[in-house]
Amino acid sequence: MPKEVTRLRKEGRLQEALQRARQLMEQDPEDIWHKRALAWVYYAFMKQAAHDDDHGRFVDNLNNLSAMQMPADENVLYKNIAWQVGLLVHNSRNMGANMLDQLFELIRDLPFDRQEDYYGFLLRAFTGKAAEWPRYNEFVDWWGLANLRPADYQKYRTETGRFIMSLAEQVYIALAKKVLAPPAEPDRMQAMLAELQALYDQHPDMDYVLYYAAQIMLAMERREEFRSYFLPFLRKKRREFWAWHLYAQAWPAGSDECLACLCRSLMCGAPAKFTGKVKAMLAGELVARGNLAAAKREYQDVLDTIAQEGWRYGPTHELWQAQVWWHTTAATDSNEALYAQFQPLADSLLFANIPEETLVVTDLNTRHQSFGFVLPGPVTGHASYKKLAITPQPGDVYRARLKQPPRDKPGHYVIYTMSAADDSMAADLRKQVSGPASLVANKNFAFIDDVFVPPYLVQQAGLQDGDSIEATAVKVYNKKKKAWGWQAVRLMPKKA
Repeated sequence: MPKEVTRLRKEGRLQEALQRARQLMEQDPEDIWHKRALAWVYYAFMKQAAHDDDHGRFVDNLNNLSAMQMPADENVLYKNIAWQVGLLVHNSRNMGANMLDQLFELIRDLPFDRQEDYYGFLLRAFTGKAAEWPRYNEFVDWWGLANLRPADYQKYRTETGRFIMSLAEQVYIALAKKVLAPPAEPDRMQAMLAELQALYDQHPDMDYVLYYAAQIMLAMERREEFRSYFLPFLRKKRREFWAWHLYAQAWPAGSDECLACLCRSLMCGAPAKFTGKVKAMLAGELVARGNLAAAKREYQDVLDTIAQEGWRYGPTHELWQAQVWWHTTAATDSNEALYAQFQPLADSLLFANIPEETLVVTDLNTRHQSFGFVLPGPVTGHASYKKLAITPQPGDVYRARLKQPPRDKPGHYVIYTMSAADDSMAADLRKQVSGPASLVANKNFAFIDDVFVPPYLVQQAGLQDGDSIEATAVKVYNKKKKAWGWQAVRLMPKKA
């Protein structure tokens, strides 16, 4: 009786259960209860094999199950089969392409419910083996991306609280990697690029979808489009060395832009064991420029890391040391100064699509490392200069890329980039005046025509009424008078 088979199976006496189930099938092979009893015994063997990571035994029993062609409405059975296949694939560390092929062939005709959780788990499991499986694209076509559910596009949290990228993002990234693998197929690349762009438009939180779309553009030599498309991602990941390394490849070899990106990559502080390709690429750029001492520093750092990690030298590493200049050149102690030299250009590239504005410095607060300024409009503002490579001085003119202030902090800007500009660019905001100083009676301030000279400048210069001076003046807003006027920020006393 089928109940006897069930009892033996649940007691773990699988061989006895199998023998009895086969006897029942011989007696009446069309009895659905007999077929179910045997199917669940095969399943039990399959589950046991999955636990033991015994691929051969698992496939044998899955093959037996598949050959039985159980009715499509045996939902619980098919659900459990799918979970066990998914668990085997997910948990196995030594599963080759041949085994994945066999599993795929055995499940592709099974009547799975494509809207159940287990069906998504199958996709997730096989996606984890995509890199070593040539038939992954065929599997995805069979699975059908139209079956992805809304939840499959959302990140999910593990039991440890860590967020994992959504199933959809994982699948599209795996497909993109396949397209990027040689040999290059332009039609496939173009089709994949269109899919990734459409996905990113609908789900802008999928950063790595954008990343791989950009990589495909780069592989297709669409460098200008790549730079524009990749820039938002680079801003988000500007502290990641690999993002700058990829962006460097969007610029012509030998260009300052390429060099700046490589230098910026090495300023991100990544461990040396991860930056070998960046350093080697930078060294090549430096050799082309004739900066051999700096190039040798980069190459030497790579060689030192290989030795420290116990890795093997390759032909490329031996070629570096075979160059004539290698034996006649002393490496620099450090290339940190070189990196810093190119940081302003890297920052300019990072915010290239933000228009520059002209500003004039109105005042400086060295204690808080901040400064005030005036923009065309005119508009006043203030910002920190802690992360800038310069210390602005009152009266200086700059071209800057600015982040607009939030509503709750009016006038508080963030400076993305700032570089010195010609004085003529700020003719409406800054001017030079000269003439006699008119000290106001019983006051400690003065005027030069319509230009107000504040007390601290009067005191610093020791001004006397009638002294002939030259001043740099900027446009400022007088809150009391609620009006704009001119104020001196720098004095150059003239000899009488």
